[in-house]
Amino acid sequence: MKKRFLPVVLLAALSLTACGINKAEAKPAEEPAIAETPAAEARPTEFAPEAEIPESENANTDNGAPEEAYADYYKMIGDMKAGLEKGLEEPVLNGFALADVYMMIGDNDIPGYIIKDLNGDGIDELIFGMNLKEVAEDDNWDGIVYDVFTMVDGKMTQVVDGWARNRYYICENGAIANEGSGGAAYSCYTYYDFDGKELKVRESYFTGYRDEAQTDWGWFFSDTEAWADDAKEVSEEEARQAIAAYTYDKQKYIPFAEYNG
Repeated sequence: MKKRFLPVVLLAALSLTACGINKAEAKPAEEPAIAETPAAEARPTEFAPEAEIPESENANTDNGAPEEAYADYYKMIGDMKAGLEKGLEEPVLNGFALADVYMMIGDNDIPGYIIKDLNGDGIDELIFGMNLKEVAEDDNWDGIVYDVFTMVDGKMTQVVDGWARNRYYICENGAIANEGSGGAAYSCYTYYDFDGKELKVRESYFTGYRDEAQTDWGWFFSDTEAWADDAKEVSEEEARQAIAAYTYDKQKYIPFAEYNG
């Protein structure tokens, strides 16, 4: 398996980032039929008007720590609000990378934030994400997590940096899910545990070619990383069953437009 799969993984690794996926799509010689979440459509740069969304029931802004301990969080929120009102020229804020979707806010999009303790260690995380005004049934574009920040030794650090084709979700079982795509033949579903500083892979199911000629693709499993060269091939049924075991806890964000700090 390793010798046969390694060339494909090396090829994918050159063009893919985060979960082995790059923002530039890999273009296989022949794209096999495989279900894929479509990329976000380009939308005009327009800040969505304020929407009546209640504060998240999950929002945790008081875990016993003094408010000044999270001063960097509130500065980031305020600067994000100002940036969205003016129109972000690039997906970077205060030295941190941001999702490119914040530069394409549409009329149905409500970008926002929550502050909550993701792993129960007593330290709150700052989460940026997106809700939709009108949500279709089973719409996974609602409640997406794009950016996660935490405090390590008193300093704000970035844990998650997502984008349109590299989306994160908080799961009901405490895992953090990542859905990524790098082309018709390359999709991955990776599930992480958050240890307070970084994400640790729990399990990953992904697709890729079986042969060097790139004529036949399959599903693979790894408990160390996506696109691992020693990944084990599994059936699509087995992969789909494992993926279905993770139910997303769609977050309800506080709109940046409502921040008054």
